[in-house]
Amino acid sequence: MITGYTDWVGFLSALLTPINAIMLVYIAYEQYRINKERLKLDDRRFKHELYERRLAVFRGLMEYMAAVERDACVRGPDLANLSRVTAEKEFLFDANLCDWLEELYRKSVRMWTNATRLDNKQSPPTGLERDRMIEENAKLHEWLREQFAVARNKFAKDLKLMP
Repeated sequence: MITGYTDWVGFLSALLTPINAIMLVYIAYEQYRINKERLKLDDRRFKHELYERRLAVFRGLMEYMAAVERDACVRGPDLANLSRVTAEKEFLFDANLCDWLEELYRKSVRMWTNATRLDNKQSPPTGLERDRMIEENAKLHEWLREQFAVARNKFAKDLKLMP
């Protein structure tokens, strides 16, 4: 039994170390819990930002394809805009979608190049070469038109809000 003042001081001093240890464990646990919550918030914020960037690429692509459909040709400024909106594709999408976007861009450049050569007033192509370029552009335009539906399917996985 504790009888004197010095006994109480000794007893309380002896309790101080375990109490400090318990408080340190509690503080460490609370910091762990807070950091875990912060990571969840950061993860949600990251996913939201990633979604926004992917959506911007999809919208830019849809605007490009609508312009090609509207004008029935690829225009230089539209092609430059397509290049700009898809510039970060490797960081946002898987290889399959990146390859498809690259193919779409290459075919668009080919269509633009053919149209530019056909419109050349100085030395326009003639004969079979002209016919071949017109035929190729018709096929490229048809392929681009078909890509409207393909684009929605390709982007669906990355733009789904619900799992």
